Amino acid sequence: MQIISKLFGGSKSEKDVKKIDHLVAVINGHFNSYKGLSNDELRAKTTEFKARIKAYLAETDSQIEALQAEAEALPISDFMGRDGLYEQVDLLKSRRTQPWRRSYGTFCQKPLRW
Repeated sequence: MQIISKLFGGSKSEKDVKKIDHLVAVINGHFNSYKGLSNDELRAKTTEFKARIKAYLAETDSQIEALQAEAEALPISDFMGRDGLYEQVDLLKSRRTQPWRRSYGTFCQKPLRW
């Protein structure tokens, strides 16, 4: 069984490790850069990251709010119009909450290679 597994690139766990192995150096680099920071400096970094995330999502959030307001302004009898707008809202919300790796490069200024 091990021979067959090696022919196909290893076991599932070995493939998973290979897929993310390059991230170890990236994470260790971030760890080393933050290791020397004081608690107050780390708190400031947290505030900075929250602000960057909020700024990154601001446009999407404003689009969601505008579409929701537009949907609520339609008469209740306009089911199709409201449904179409709420579908757009759902799509924007799903894109907004996609895994963090999509925006990792924006926050860290380094692209993440998967």
